[in-house]
Amino acid sequence: PQRASEQAVKEDRKLALMVICDILEHLGQRVTSFWPQFVPKLVEDIHNPDPHLRQVACYGAFLAAKVPDFAPLALEVANGLSQVVTQSRQRSKKKSEKIVQACADNALSAIIEILTVHSQAVASIKAQLWQVWLGGLPCQEDDSEGERNHKKLLELIQQEKPEVVGEGGQNVPKLFGVLVDVYKTDMTDEETSKGIGLFALRLGESKLEGFAAQFSEKQRKKLLRIVREAQAGKA
Repeated sequence: PQRASEQAVKEDRKLALMVICDILEHLGQRVTSFWPQFVPKLVEDIHNPDPHLRQVACYGAFLAAKVPDFAPLALEVANGLSQVVTQSRQRSKKKSEKIVQACADNALSAIIEILTVHSQAVASIKAQLWQVWLGGLPCQEDDSEGERNHKKLLELIQQEKPEVVGEGGQNVPKLFGVLVDVYKTDMTDEETSKGIGLFALRLGESKLEGFAAQFSEKQRKKLLRIVREAQAGKA
């Protein structure tokens, strides 16, 4: 009976978190005066040992971060999200760990949202947050978070964002390898896959050869396919 009641409490809490996410998604800025009544619960559950609750809380943090009033919470939440990503990605790739990796995927979306909207509020840990976001990619289990993060990665590489491409573009080969891996999978939408192909063509043959030298055999084969399909698409 105690196990059953504990499970019921978890289910109730998960439902409450999902309601909070709905409120944040649909009412956002209009309900910030009520945030003190429910957002602290959300922030708390980013650390919940139950990954099913943690995943919803990380998604809620992503939604809350879209709102300017989130700024005072940004630093504390970003630190919590960083722990989720770092600890999750160190875990094994077993089937039972899929939900743990899905938590990290949602946390990545929240981190990049905070870096985009609240960079001033997290200035003291900004460099570390960029490292956590880049190091946590690619997304592994949650398709919609994969689409969101990989689209953002392509965009930031194309903009040559210094925190992303690194000094003298040193991070680009590794990050382009991430895009090669997710090309035309459930983790990217059609537009992003097309963008990856066009980006490959823009890089040109000699740069691609340099990148390919650092790739696995599987990545090299896929890169050839990406270039071939992009050329066919342009013809």
